[in-house]
Amino acid sequence: MGTQAQLTGLIPTGVAGQWIGRISGTNTGSVRIDIDHDRPSTAAIYVADSALPFAVTGDVVPTQPGTYEVHLRDFLPSVAAPLTVTMPSEGSAKLTVRNGVQMDGSWETNVNTRGQISASLVDAPASENADWVMRWKEFFAWAGETDLAGTIFRGQAQSDLPLRTSFHRCGRRNFRRYVTEDVPTLRRLLESQLNSTFPEQDSRETGCLLALAQHHGYPTPLLDWTQSPFIAAYFAFRDCLRTWNAEPSDRHVRIFVFNCNQWRWGSSAEVAWEETQFRLAPLNLAARYNPRAVPQQSVLLFSNLVDIEQFVKWEEGQSARRHMYRIDIPVSDCRIAMHQLALMGITAGSMFPGIDGACRSLAERHF
Repeated sequence: MGTQAQLTGLIPTGVAGQWIGRISGTNTGSVRIDIDHDRPSTAAIYVADSALPFAVTGDVVPTQPGTYEVHLRDFLPSVAAPLTVTMPSEGSAKLTVRNGVQMDGSWETNVNTRGQISASLVDAPASENADWVMRWKEFFAWAGETDLAGTIFRGQAQSDLPLRTSFHRCGRRNFRRYVTEDVPTLRRLLESQLNSTFPEQDSRETGCLLALAQHHGYPTPLLDWTQSPFIAAYFAFRDCLRTWNAEPSDRHVRIFVFNCNQWRWGSSAEVAWEETQFRLAPLNLAARYNPRAVPQQSVLLFSNLVDIEQFVKWEEGQSARRHMYRIDIPVSDCRIAMHQLALMGITAGSMFPGIDGACRSLAERHF
């Protein structure tokens, strides 16, 4: 008893984060292991086996520093299992973590399936360098003259911040916990507030629920994007109005440009919140109870990955096709940018219908 108590406090946080790799043996495919920083004793494991993709929960127990035993339970196929396949009811894995970033080990189940696992910690995104640094005048001309069909945009006030969803920024990784514990609580609260329902059996209804919650500050695995490069620029610059002349001369805002054409890791027709495969999917969700979505030309990008930019970079290397670009614009161009955007009708008043937006719009104009 005393030994187990000591071991439980050893590391479990040393295994927390998102691990990506492969399994081999009687099952083969990519694997994603998601372990929350505030609940490191439970892992959500997603196996993209081409024959039968499945998810499984793992109870993680440290046996000595850097070594773990994992009890596998709650096997859940993501497609209907063939009659010839018997899903396991339990299993186990023995894992060793080296240098805090490499995980290797073996696994087996009670239906005589077994094999090896190897994964790397992919949990600390870093921003990429800009593809272009433009003055506002150059960006304005580029956006107006370039064919941008099938392209979406995101504006960020700091160019050195990587793309990451608010769910992942909170240190959360375990989607199974999010879907089974957090989302039902959110659903009950919002349904009582709105006197309406978001049926949990309908994944797109869950998407509408999360889109609404996202626009009111609730952490979700969604990132706000827009179909307009100018609206993206507004969101990049809007918080700089009062401070732009006090910012360092080398400070920039960033516009992310994502070309969805021929993107193969998720489309607007797909919503799978516990997808076993890697997903980075632009979603066009209904704007129910969400008056901001239409004027913002909102597109929400769903991601089950912590490091979005590295994943896109990896896919670009596989396909030899560019999908993501980064444009940096000096913060010192804030005044002229916001003035021209206001002349186009892009203000807080138009982006945020209601009293809040009206007041913000007057503040942008007068202060």
